[in-house]
Amino acid sequence: MISRRNPVSVNDETFWSFIAGRKSLQIGTIGRHGWPHMASLWFAIDQHAVILISYSRTQKVENLRRDSHVTLLWEDGSNKEKLAGASVYGHAELIHGADADRSYETLAHHHLQILRHYGDHGLSDEQVDKLLRDTCAKKTAIIIRPEKVVTWDHSNLCGVY
Repeated sequence: MISRRNPVSVNDETFWSFIAGRKSLQIGTIGRHGWPHMASLWFAIDQHAVILISYSRTQKVENLRRDSHVTLLWEDGSNKEKLAGASVYGHAELIHGADADRSYETLAHHHLQILRHYGDHGLSDEQVDKLLRDTCAKKTAIIIRPEKVVTWDHSNLCGVY
């Protein structure tokens, strides 16, 4: 019988190709009282790492400062027979734009990667540079290098659950 959930290598190109085709992900962090905190974010991929950007004062960033454990979820499919997805488990590395000039450059680079992942944003290079300069000091890059990946694809089950 085909497995419903398959652990895959974090270097599995099929996994990276699947998530590259998604537009957003769900991020799960651990709140200060132990409850999961879920949010949707845009993302980019850089050298087998998932890159997120968020304002530094958001709940998810505050949670990751306390506890770097993170779960990411991508899904696809319009009905049960076509449901497919992937989960990543790992630890988040935080890069705060307000920390130093080098952090700004790194954060701006990652922010630009996310803008590019979403295609033509209609901004000139000068407008993008101004946007990054105006907002990066208030933002944090969240870098996740997957430690464990789990995928599933119900279309492989041939209707048998």
